[in-house]
Amino acid sequence: MAFKDFLKKIFKSEQEKPKQEIKQVKISELQEYLEKELLIIKDNENNSRKQIENNIQELISNLTNQLEVLKNIDIENKKEDQRIKLLVRENLKTYITYIERFILDIQTTKNLEQTNLKLFLEKIFNLINTLEKNSRNSYEKSTILTREPGDIKEIIKNFAKDLEKKALENKPVFEKIDIIENIKKSFREIESIKTAEKEANQIIKNIKEKQKNIQEEKNAIEKELNKLKISNEYNQELNKKSEHEKNINDFNNDILNIKEKLDLKSLSKHFHSDIKKSRLISQYLENFIQALQNDTSLEIEALIKEKQPDLEINLNEIKDRHNIISQPFPMPIQEKINSINNQIRTMDFKGFEIIQEQNTQQAKIKKFKDKIKDIEKEIINKAGSLGINII
Repeated sequence: MAFKDFLKKIFKSEQEKPKQEIKQVKISELQEYLEKELLIIKDNENNSRKQIENNIQELISNLTNQLEVLKNIDIENKKEDQRIKLLVRENLKTYITYIERFILDIQTTKNLEQTNLKLFLEKIFNLINTLEKNSRNSYEKSTILTREPGDIKEIIKNFAKDLEKKALENKPVFEKIDIIENIKKSFREIESIKTAEKEANQIIKNIKEKQKNIQEEKNAIEKELNKLKISNEYNQELNKKSEHEKNINDFNNDILNIKEKLDLKSLSKHFHSDIKKSRLISQYLENFIQALQNDTSLEIEALIKEKQPDLEINLNEIKDRHNIISQPFPMPIQEKINSINNQIRTMDFKGFEIIQEQNTQQAKIKKFKDKIKDIEKEIINKAGSLGINII
């Protein structure tokens, strides 16, 4: 088997899993239990790593000794064409360089103290694979006239077989570590979701406090509103408003009566030949009050007297009455009531927005809880593959 196939065989091959003793663990105690399991695994990995490091040291020693043999090979004594001897000599030097580089690289793996056993093995197998790939051509050409390079290849091959055996022995452990790390990741995800859920609950708590404050403020305002509505001052204001509206209605009725008595259409016919007078009468026909306000000299009175000398109408009095009823009628209490009603509507709108936000946060919390349940199911399934029954 080529060195490059080792990783595939070791880390991806399916093996029959040994029967496991079923352990009963509460989900609340699972993380602590797994941490203890990881400590045990780490101790076992350290022992395996020490054995591998000893094997590495032995490999380096054997390769160093064999390199001396390669360096002392006398190609010139070989009975062969000079071109072939030159080819072998150059490729032997190249092969020696690759082996020396391999020795330096594999020595550095001992400095990877923080690397777990699986990554440690992968690093070594990658070095072997790289050596095989890069040195293949120089190795084959260097062995045309000598067999010594084959001894080095055999040393590395035997080392790789021992390493493969160690990796296969630890494969179930590697799988166990991967499952434990996945479970730990799931617990971290749950913690993250619980933090988000806690924040959503705090938002809801703040919302309820806002609702309480708004309701209290609304109650106080409504109390003030009801007090205003039953006050004597407001009742007097409504009575005055009613009286004012009655005056307006009486005035409008009086205007209708006056217009009927004046018979402006008949008056217009009477003065139709006089353009100026006819125009003035037309203005009164179109808008009696507006024409009266514009007719500062009351020129219409002379026309009325000429047409109806017995008719008694006081247009100045009508003007004065109109000026009085046209003035804005102050209703300060009503304005205050309107303002309070606007405040209440604003509060109701804010209350509606707050309820919407509360519903949004409650929907989030439901999703968080459902997600946690799904993750816990995954954790239970993963724990089951480790021989752990969650109780």
